[in-house]
Amino acid sequence: MHLNPDQKLALDEGLPVPLIVENKQCVLILKDAYEQVQDEVEETYAAVEEVLNEEDDPGLEAYQQYKR
Repeated sequence: MHLNPDQKLALDEGLPVPLIVENKQCVLILKDAYEQVQDEVEETYAAVEEVLNEEDDPGLEAYQQYKR
């Protein structure tokens, strides 16, 4: 992948870089940023499941199917 100088500078500064790949809008981010977001998503899923379990919520099953 070849980035233009502005895109390289944005990545160097830790900023997301919007790209179009095969007519699909994408965003290039640093691996550390991606991993941080993934960790936060997993923590959020765990917290939601815990709350739904505590309340014996019938929505838990639907939520788990939505989750992934």
